[in-house]
Amino acid sequence: MTIFNCAIYKTPLQIQLITTSKCNRRCEWCIEKENMQRKYDECGDKYIGNLCLLLTELNNNKIPYNIVLTGGEPTVNERLVLRILEVCEELMPETHRCHSSDNHKETKAYKLGINSNGDDAASPIYKHARLNYIDISFIDRMRMAGEYNENKPIRLQTVYRKSVFADIKSVMQFINSAIDCGYDSILFRQLIGEHPDKKDIFGLEKEISGMEQFAFRDYQINVYDLWVQYLYRNRHVYFKRQDLNAQVLFERINRENISSLVIWPDGTITKSWDFANKLVWPAL
Repeated sequence: MTIFNCAIYKTPLQIQLITTSKCNRRCEWCIEKENMQRKYDECGDKYIGNLCLLLTELNNNKIPYNIVLTGGEPTVNERLVLRILEVCEELMPETHRCHSSDNHKETKAYKLGINSNGDDAASPIYKHARLNYIDISFIDRMRMAGEYNENKPIRLQTVYRKSVFADIKSVMQFINSAIDCGYDSILFRQLIGEHPDKKDIFGLEKEISGMEQFAFRDYQINVYDLWVQYLYRNRHVYFKRQDLNAQVLFERINRENISSLVIWPDGTITKSWDFANKLVWPAL
């Protein structure tokens, strides 16, 4: 008997692999600070075993999913990440389009990506064949896309801060600089929670929507995320607002529906970020 209800709220299932609680940086805006303060016993064998069981279970039940490797900084636990990539290469189906039940659109399933600060440009992780994309977080400089695999899309991901993006002019300067550095796409991610000293990133997005240079492409809405996508100079520009509080509330109310999973460094599997709502694995 499977723990998975086929009436999953959002497909594909989103799986976040917290590969480590360690990071070589301490960014002021990092949403993972609370997670990195937790002292996990990083257990590679248990982690890999649970991941194999999970993916096998999903494949057997024909439940589509996407995976993102994150942390902490994944490259500081290179040995485990390379083992994870081997498992994903063996067990994950090829990336393809499938139906999304939450917005009745076609969406891609079986994507494998990584969130990284890009500091270790020489890491073999970035060049792994099964990896579909790389998200590089912006701190105080941008990396050249050419330092990685030129055939692998690299997205520059920045958390919105008033000190960096005060107005539409500063946003445009950032977008143009990122494109000139060779990034395939640029993502502006709103900090989670209310910040009275910041201008809402979607206020700036509305200004961009009125500019002729930007071609509107798509939007996606689910219970805790809002995405807006534009095309500018043949590059994709995204605006994203996240609300983890809404996500946790949804998970608690809809305990039979699973929209996302997290595997922590010690191998524990939870429904999304609801730490109290742990899944006992394998629950067969």
